[in-house]
Amino acid sequence: LRKVMKGEHDDSAAGTVSNIIATAATIPFILVLGAGFAFSGSSGITATGWAACIAAAALTVVFTYFSFKASKVIEAGERAIVSRLNIFWALLFASLILGEGISILKVAAVILIFVASGLSIYRPGITKWKIDGLQLIIIASVFSAASSIAGKFGISSMPPLLFALFESAFLALGLYLLIGKDAISRCIAIWKRKPVDLLINGAAGATFYAAYLVAYTMLPASVVIPIMATAVVLTSIAGGVFLGEKKGWLQKIAGAVLA
Repeated sequence: LRKVMKGEHDDSAAGTVSNIIATAATIPFILVLGAGFAFSGSSGITATGWAACIAAAALTVVFTYFSFKASKVIEAGERAIVSRLNIFWALLFASLILGEGISILKVAAVILIFVASGLSIYRPGITKWKIDGLQLIIIASVFSAASSIAGKFGISSMPPLLFALFESAFLALGLYLLIGKDAISRCIAIWKRKPVDLLINGAAGATFYAAYLVAYTMLPASVVIPIMATAVVLTSIAGGVFLGEKKGWLQKIAGAVLA
C-alpha cells in the first residue's frame, strides 16, 4: 500500500480498489481449502455470524474515516505510532467482551511491541504532535481494535474463510460509500495509474484476512492482535529494502528485536 500511495493522495480510492481485489482473491482460498476450513461450529451461517461480519467491516470503515481525517493534520509516522494503541484497546476488549485473561506477560508483550513500533518509525525533527490529530488517531485505534474483536467473535458463527470474503466485500462497499458521488471515477483513475501494485496489494489483503481469521480459531484475540501489530516493524524494514527508505536502520533493527 505504501508503494501504491507514493505520489498519490487518494487513499480512500486505493483502499476501495484493493478490497475489491482482496474479495475476489479470497475465492481461491475457499476453492482450494474448502468453505468450512478451520471451522468447528455447526453447519450453516447464523445471524450472529452475519452481524459480526457486517460490524467488523463497519467498524473498519469508521477507523478508516478517522484515520483519514488525522492524516490531514499529523504526519504518517506519528499516525502509525499512535494507531498502535489499538493493541492496548484489544487487550481490554478481549478481556471485557470475550472473557480472555490478561496476564503480566501479555501486558509486557504489548508494551514492548508498542515501543518497538514507535522506535522503528520515529524520526526526530519531522514530528508535529498536534493534539487534534492525535485525538482523531486515538479514536481510530479504538475502532480498529473493536473491528478485530468483532472478527474473533464472528468466527464462532461463520467459517473464517467465508468471514474473510464477506468482511472484505462489505469493507469495499463501505469505503466506496465513504468516498461519495465521484467514487467510480476516482477508483478507475487510481486503477489506471497503479494496476500492478493494486493487484499485489489486493492479493496480500486476501492472504491477511484469511490468515488472521484462521489464526483466531487457534489463539486468543489478545495474542493474535499484538502479534499482528509487529507488522509495523516489518513494514519499516521492508520500506528500507524495497522503497529505498534508508534512514534510521539502527532504530529499525532495535525495533525488530524488541517486537
